[in-house]
Amino acid sequence: MPKELYVYNLPYDTDAEELSAFFAQHATVIESCIIRDKETKESRGYGFVKIEEEAPADLLRVIQVTNGLSIGGRELKVSEARGKPQRRPAR
Repeated sequence: MPKELYVYNLPYDTDAEELSAFFAQHATVIESCIIRDKETKESRGYGFVKIEEEAPADLLRVIQVTNGLSIGGRELKVSEARGKPQRRPAR
């Protein structure tokens, strides 16, 4: 079952392919994306990686192994992605 990781403190020049290649060393990567500013199109320093979780402990293992590793001299922060909070309807 696919699971999504939230990855932040990325170097601003990291692209989705580099992020995928980094995580492919530790899990089967389905897709990755870097979040960009809507106006400038520049990286906001975080992204998401969707991995295939073959066993229940895979997600935790990948988080433990990759959290604190470096890309481009920056120490990554990795956690399980949470869904967007639901907005309350306007009154």
